[in-house]
Order: sequence, then C-alpha cells, then structure tokens
Amino acid sequence: MHRLPAKNFIHVGANDLGGADDEGHSWIIGDPEWRSVLVEPQPRAMDRLRRNIGGARNVTLVNAAIADHDGTAELTVYRRDRWSSMAPRTHEMRDRFNEPKHLVQVACMTAASLLRQTGIDAPGFLIIDTEGLDKEILDQFLDIGRPAMIICEIAHVPPDGQTAVLKRFADEGYVYCVLKGVRDVLALRADLAGRT
Repeated sequence: MHRLPAKNFIHVGANDLGGADDEGHSWIIGDPEWRSVLVEPQPRAMDRLRRNIGGARNVTLVNAAIADHDGTAELTVYRRDRWSSMAPRTHEMRDRFNEPKHLVQVACMTAASLLRQTGIDAPGFLIIDTEGLDKEILDQFLDIGRPAMIICEIAHVPPDGQTAVLKRFADEGYVYCVLKGVRDVLALRADLAGRT
C-alpha cells in the first residue's frame, strides 16, 4: 500500500479563485481535513480572494509573490486587475496588444520561505499559475522536496522551458500528462501512481 500524501494544498498565483479553471479544486478549500495556502501577490485580487473564501478556518492567505528572493518585487497588472505577471516574456507578448497596465510593488518570498512561514514540511498538492514564471517557481519547490501532485501552467513558458519542465518531472520521478494542449501539466509522483 502506498502512503497517502499530507492533506495540504498550496496554490501559487491563486488570483481570486473566480476563474473557470479554479472550480476543479474548490472542493479542497471547503474540506476541513485539508489545509490550504493560497498565494496571491496582487492586492486587489487578494481583496476579492478574501471575500470569496469567507471565514474558512483551514485556509491561509499569503499576499506575496514567489520569487528568487525575500523582499519586494515589481508586478505588472493587466485587465483591470484581473491578470498579472512578473515574467519579461509575458510582458512582451501583452504589450503587442497595447493592453492597459500598471505597476505595483508587492511583497515576495522564496518557496522555502513560504514553507517555513506556513509550517509546511512537504506539500501534498501544489498548483503553480503565475503567467510565465512557472518553471522557476516549480524548480524552487522541487529543489526543496517532491510534492505528491502538481499542476503547473506552462502556456506562457517558452518552448525550451516547457521541455525543461517535462524533463524535470521525469528526472524527479513523476508520471505526467499535458492538459489542454500545452497549457497545464499534471504530474503525480510515480511511487503514488504505483510506478516505482
């Protein structure tokens, strides 16, 4: 029998959980047996997230970005505060559409600092949805340990970065599949999938 992972859930880039792709894991947030950590740097999205979560006692909200340092970072916010990124390649893509944007200074921390702050030793279920910095954040979490299950967006990651994400999953002993074309990768540790 395979050991079940810890019942904790970390969502990096949670926004306000109002998107269509957020419905699939909303049951976790409502389940008192699970501990959820929702990470969102954008101040207005965090305000909406607080309202959407209500008083859920098993949820910790972290108003910060995951970055390569602890401190502050500059976040570019688009679509009337509905979408944001810190990835230069994503900015270049959005700028072609002349989309209105503004810059905000936000708190940031490393993945290791997030785990220390929240007291989580080993993530059970990790989602990364950061509009372009997903590979860098995934690498940080995998350098610390091996979450049981991961969903990582790769839509805004360059093709060589997408290949590197899949290689890293294979090297770390995950079985994975690409969902929605090349938008998300779902990865499960092979020992939990019965493949060792």
